[in-house]
Amino acid sequence: MIKRNQAWLNRLNAFIDFLLIIIAYLFSSWFRLRVLTDDYFNMAMTRQMIFAATVYAAGLLLVLALLGFYSTTRMRSLGWKLGMLLAATTGTVLIASTLLYVFRLEEFSRGTLLIFYALTLLLLGGKYVASRMLLDRLRVQGFNIKHEVVIGAGALARQYIEDVNSAPELGIQIDITISPDDPALEALLAEPAIDEVVIALEAEEYRHITGLIAACEKNGVRYLVIPFYNDLIPAHPIIENVGRSKLINMRTNRLEDIGWAVLKRAFDLAVSFVGLLVLSPLLLLIAVGVKLSSPGPVLFSQVRVGYKRREFRMLKFRSMRVNDAQDTAWSKSADDRRTKFGSLIRKTSLDELPQLFNVLRGDMSLVGPRPELPHFVEQFKQEIPLYMVKHQVKPGITGWAQVNGYRGDTSISRRIELDLWYIDNWSPWLDLRILFMTATGGMLNSEHIGATGETDVRVVVAAPVKCWLPGDPVYLPIQPGAAVRPALEYAPDDTGDNISEKYPGYGPLTALYWAWKHCHNDYVGFAPHDCYFTLRRFRAQRKNILTGDQLRLLAEGEEVLLPRRRKYYVESNYGQYVRVHNAADLDRLRELLSKRWPAYLPAYDRSLRCTSGHRFNLFMMRRDIFNRYCGWLFDVLGAMEAETPWERCAGKDPHVFCYLAERLLDVWLETNGVKYREVPYVLLNKRSIVLRVAHFLKQKLEGREQGTGNRKQE
Repeated sequence: MIKRNQAWLNRLNAFIDFLLIIIAYLFSSWFRLRVLTDDYFNMAMTRQMIFAATVYAAGLLLVLALLGFYSTTRMRSLGWKLGMLLAATTGTVLIASTLLYVFRLEEFSRGTLLIFYALTLLLLGGKYVASRMLLDRLRVQGFNIKHEVVIGAGALARQYIEDVNSAPELGIQIDITISPDDPALEALLAEPAIDEVVIALEAEEYRHITGLIAACEKNGVRYLVIPFYNDLIPAHPIIENVGRSKLINMRTNRLEDIGWAVLKRAFDLAVSFVGLLVLSPLLLLIAVGVKLSSPGPVLFSQVRVGYKRREFRMLKFRSMRVNDAQDTAWSKSADDRRTKFGSLIRKTSLDELPQLFNVLRGDMSLVGPRPELPHFVEQFKQEIPLYMVKHQVKPGITGWAQVNGYRGDTSISRRIELDLWYIDNWSPWLDLRILFMTATGGMLNSEHIGATGETDVRVVVAAPVKCWLPGDPVYLPIQPGAAVRPALEYAPDDTGDNISEKYPGYGPLTALYWAWKHCHNDYVGFAPHDCYFTLRRFRAQRKNILTGDQLRLLAEGEEVLLPRRRKYYVESNYGQYVRVHNAADLDRLRELLSKRWPAYLPAYDRSLRCTSGHRFNLFMMRRDIFNRYCGWLFDVLGAMEAETPWERCAGKDPHVFCYLAERLLDVWLETNGVKYREVPYVLLNKRSIVLRVAHFLKQKLEGREQGTGNRKQE
């Protein structure tokens, strides 16, 4: 029904926006002039200005319509919609305020205009956030579906199907995949239930393309084409016409526009000049520290390859002893050439500050891909596709790859991927975002003073079902309960010393036990199949999961890495457990600790009273700490199992010991005084906040009855 009436729904959507804008103006005028100031005679409340607000509302809707805001934007992200709203509303309000000034309407309350601007953004933005959440939920449940046919049976078709299946909120259902030479294709295209055709042919199948397009045109079916060179096309290609020829500009960016280039250069000049003035005392102190740390010059000048492949001399504070390999050797996080003071300024990125002179001189920009040595440029351009594209913009002091953790001795291919994304998606707002991320944590890296050698890291992922897994080899998927469950394609946990047969009572912990007995790395991590560490907590994005290089950098010098605390706000850890599980479990565990491990009892009680905790059994520990924790944990769980077999809880909590282990982690860390570092995490199967609140209320209501019943039974 939604699909059949899409045009009417789009009109209704625009009309609701119109009403919300009028409501925002009326409320702003009333609030500013009646509630705040008692100004009953301000012209903002006159009929003429209310009519002008109506005209403004129509004008704003027209601007949004011209920007394609009200066309069906199933493929458009919520961020795009909110960005369009912000840009259009800001622009039109600025025009309105300019008109007020030009026509000398000084009696009009500027405060009303400011409140109106903020309220318009709040109402329209809130409406689209709520409607997108509702649509996403409906599409996941099978409503408002777009039916597609994919023509092609090669890698491109499979890739498209995987992309669609990984984004159910798009509401796209692929009804059938068919070969381009299948005789049933013509009849299939005539089916009225088909909304769209996606033509995804390999290069050797392109002889069919003309006939397929003609067949789609004949049957009046909308079609889209994925070209066989799909992986070579940038994010925003430009198509230009020369007579009858269509030229696809495969490598363009917004900074080729003189206006954007001048704006970026002006910003670089202003910030670098002011930065050098403000930071001059700090620069002087660092220069003295470098001079006293070891013989040699204060500044280190090194040839790098920059804009349009031109070489320039990049400046840094010298952080290493003078050596013969400075133009050909790659610096590492554990480099014995560093001085002690050099390690400090490298860790805080203060050694990069002299590059403000490079920015002032025009060799670099504040934000952009990091420049490399000519030696490595020659090497990488032979090994990494599209490596040289990064030289189409000026190199930067910081960049998108750097704030996402790819700096120093990390994956070059991933770094280039992020650099190309920055070039394709550049905007002034993106530069400001990167600078903000740099200032609020991007300058600190995981390089440690005096560290030597490379950290050996392994993360065991408990994968009880077939699921998506990170591709980095640092992640080792293990099937928990392999001894009692059908085999999957992952390594089983029933080899060597194991407790695989204790599944499901222990749940994923059977894989943790296997890791304890079989992994001998410097750091051992454990993760469920749907929860991982990430650099920044975005919404369930697989691309943000930490790589092996990033984990090594984070782990160096740390004892334990934990996910950020999960906060319950309105209930304690005890209340949350009782609401979801069985109160008797915690009571038995407390009794056991008081008998066998009384030193842990104070931390246990404090933990249950707290309203937050480290959850998901997600962590990474130094090997010696990992051994100590696992030894204690499985001793406690073994004793608990001896007194309370898991079958007693199987009706409600098949993985009861796994849930108890989540609560015991904080208890063990506090009692043993183990230091830890919190890292953002991402839940791949995270539910919307509306569903979580509804689930919380449902459990709260059910928990009262069940909890009372459990206590009576006890």
